[in-house]
Amino acid sequence: MLEEPTLNHPEEVSMVKYRLLAVFVALLTLALVGSIAGASTIPDPQIFICQSCAAPPGGDPNIITNTAAFDVGVAGNFTLQDPLLIIIGVYDGGSATVSFSGCAIPSDCPDATLTTYGLSADTASFTSSSTGDAYFQLGLAAGGSENFGNWSTADQAAGLAAPTSFTLEAFQLPVSLVSGTTISIDTTAPIGSFIIAYDCEVTKKGPTGSSTGCAKPGNIGQTPFTNAGLINTGPIHKVPEPAGLAMLGSGLLLIGGLLRRKLRTNA
Repeated sequence: MLEEPTLNHPEEVSMVKYRLLAVFVALLTLALVGSIAGASTIPDPQIFICQSCAAPPGGDPNIITNTAAFDVGVAGNFTLQDPLLIIIGVYDGGSATVSFSGCAIPSDCPDATLTTYGLSADTASFTSSSTGDAYFQLGLAAGGSENFGNWSTADQAAGLAAPTSFTLEAFQLPVSLVSGTTISIDTTAPIGSFIIAYDCEVTKKGPTGSSTGCAKPGNIGQTPFTNAGLINTGPIHKVPEPAGLAMLGSGLLLIGGLLRRKLRTNA
């Protein structure tokens, strides 16, 4: 009589272990891919910058091809406080201006007033050695996705040379941004520059912004990397963010080590 196979046989045990390992590899791969796709922090309220749109297009980032007129809006159902801060990351240094019909001098909106929502500087240098993201350089609470690595990767994906630095300039627009509407602004910033925004929410209890910042993280309106504006003349070729690539590489190395150890055990 043939003996009925059981999990006590080495071949059966090995097969079960390999199947479990395969399931583990599949789950880890899905998790890593998901982490790459969602690596950028999505704030709420989310302020988006785009060439022409009424909702966040999620261009990762959005290409601005006409610097004489592009849109700024807030997703969801929010009202943001007056003033709105517009931050330009000028490619490889230099300077820029921002224009908006509501400014006292429409062709030249003023630099942001220090202490607005915690702002500690209206200009700053942003390089690969900078700590934190673009907002952090200016003293603003931040989500983390507007970092130098993401900006540099996006510039190169758009066919531009890797930037050595960005000059951050914060401007102040006298407008209360409301979901469902957008405002049109323009800038003299050159190709390769980024445009982001920052504000505090107005709730049923009133404005949440003060000289120390927004009342709580949930009241912060900012632009995530996925909906920042990038000045260029053509489409961007999407690439995984550096943080996601690092996680994927670490996961594959871990999987490789586990497989080698298993093979040595069964030899």
